[in-house]
Amino acid sequence: MMNSVKILCIGAVTALGLFIPGCSEGWADQWNMDWGGGWGKGNPQGDLANVYHAPSKRGCDEWTILARECFGSGRRSEANKIATALKKTPGVKPERVYVVHNKKDSRVYYGSYWRTPNEQTGRFNITDDMRQDLALIKDFTTSGERFFFDARISPTPTPDVGNEAWELSRNRGYYSLRVALFYNEPGFLNRKEAAAKYCEELREKGHEAYYRHTEIVSEVFVGSFGKDALVKGRRLGVVAHLPSKEVQELMKKEHFKVELRNMQVYSTPMGQRRTVQLARLFKVDEDPSDFGDDFE
Repeated sequence: MMNSVKILCIGAVTALGLFIPGCSEGWADQWNMDWGGGWGKGNPQGDLANVYHAPSKRGCDEWTILARECFGSGRRSEANKIATALKKTPGVKPERVYVVHNKKDSRVYYGSYWRTPNEQTGRFNITDDMRQDLALIKDFTTSGERFFFDARISPTPTPDVGNEAWELSRNRGYYSLRVALFYNEPGFLNRKEAAAKYCEELREKGHEAYYRHTEIVSEVFVGSFGKDALVKGRRLGVVAHLPSKEVQELMKKEHFKVELRNMQVYSTPMGQRRTVQLARLFKVDEDPSDFGDDFE
């Protein structure tokens, strides 16, 4: 389990109304989503409409295998051809292969797996059938090439939620300050909705807030800054790029000085002490960070 200091922002947690004890799956709330996996009456009629889903399993997080990513103008047809080839692979169940087309890429997925909570690690277990299927796909060879060597486990793709006008891509600045991350963990399976709701609350308080949904986490940012938001200075005797006065003034508001993870202040051990993760500036158009090591 991630080491975190449980200094809760009580007001924000209470207002968010999403953090409840026990498991949050198996019930429908105002978004009409089935947190056990899949979706309810709000099933979109788009690329995600035909995603393979197993029956809901209480307390678990639904994951899949990302077999291949395709980019460029011909990504849709390429992904469809790859999916067709994967369906013919010995040992692969054709009905479990599906393709999801996104704005920037097309992805070929395989299967649906329910990862059970692990009380010792605070994460979700990787099931034996997922390991076996991942090994099967990775070992597929064609013309002497392991075509799916980069296959990996991934959360089952679900529709994004939130006011589209507040997506980070709508931020007209060069930098924005990341103040919160949300991710699924045992007892909490609605990270996209939490991020969208928190962004809405910050907007209601007058802050210029944005959200971004990535493969594994959902992020919340505040502010819109130019290239001069980072200035050269010295920290601990070392030359470094530091937040400008404008950014520092924003960090003094609310709890924007630190980066929250599921509304908790995140820290890591350093010798006899712990260091808290401060909020950080990110380029608005930069590709999202890879969070696999932290949240898989």
